[in-house]
Amino acid sequence: MVSEAQSNKNHRAPALVLILLAPALGELLLGSSPPREFFSPPALVLLGLMYGGGSLIVRELAVRSGKGWLSVALLGFAYGILEEGLACRSFFDPQWPDLGILGTYGRALGVNWIWTLQLILYHSLVSISLPIAITCILFPGERAQPWLGRKGLTALVVLFLAEILFCFFCFATPGRPPYRPPLLCIAGSVLAATALIFGALRPAHAPVESARSGGRPVSPFMLSLTGFFFMAILLIAPHAAYSACYPPVLAFVLLTFCALLFGALLYREAGAGDFSSRQLIALVTGPLMFLILLSPVQELDNAKRPDDTSGMALVGLGAFIFLIILHWKEKEDRRSPVSTSHREEMRQ
Repeated sequence: MVSEAQSNKNHRAPALVLILLAPALGELLLGSSPPREFFSPPALVLLGLMYGGGSLIVRELAVRSGKGWLSVALLGFAYGILEEGLACRSFFDPQWPDLGILGTYGRALGVNWIWTLQLILYHSLVSISLPIAITCILFPGERAQPWLGRKGLTALVVLFLAEILFCFFCFATPGRPPYRPPLLCIAGSVLAATALIFGALRPAHAPVESARSGGRPVSPFMLSLTGFFFMAILLIAPHAAYSACYPPVLAFVLLTFCALLFGALLYREAGAGDFSSRQLIALVTGPLMFLILLSPVQELDNAKRPDDTSGMALVGLGAFIFLIILHWKEKEDRRSPVSTSHREEMRQ
């Protein structure tokens, strides 16, 4: 009989890959932390624990809850609130460097509402769900099993929360002291994240299956295309609405509507269960392709940004090559019955 310590040792590879993938997708590929900034040792440590630790915690809790990708999405929302609402305080800081026009457009009652919705959706999809999905594709035989023991998971949660507190009290943009949001904003963030975590982990009274009810599944191409356009709308629509002089409430409603449509499509395909390997690779491809196409634009925009975006085109090229390898890996694994058995195990 394999001991817990030996079992955890066997799962170190997928856990490490997830820890590395999450910040690479959530920060580097988007250009929020360009190569020169991302690959500095302090940034690697902080982003690795924040993004990598957060995604690994979400993955472990989702596996233990038995509610699959529904749990991943809800926990991803909570992660976005903890990172941006508490660690960075960007939901409330009108002078947050990355805000641009969203520091005024859509700001009310001390909250950057459009930015808040945008970042919650972005982190749940790109920083949490996509790295977990890619790791499932890379390690199909490990996707239904916990990768950490109770002690390891507890220690990681403590470290993650410690970084949240450290960033809340100490992190500041250069040239000014740390921004302190009103107590009501802090309390609201904590309560919202807690409610999402509770909803994600609350035991279901009955297994929640796909809402497709025997209908034909959406083709992988359509899943990929839908993910591509959702990512495009998520990142571009608020700025397009501002440029067209539309009221910010319209941009907020548009993002909400598109998120509900995309979420309904995913729920129709998987419910609280699992996606097939073909669906996973399709769902990964769409959003990543938009970010890959955006990466050279980030480098061309170097003169207008305060940070150095040199190397973003190479980041996009590397991500494209990685995506090709991922497609090849998924096709090879699909020919083996092993991935099918593990998928059925995860659905139970």
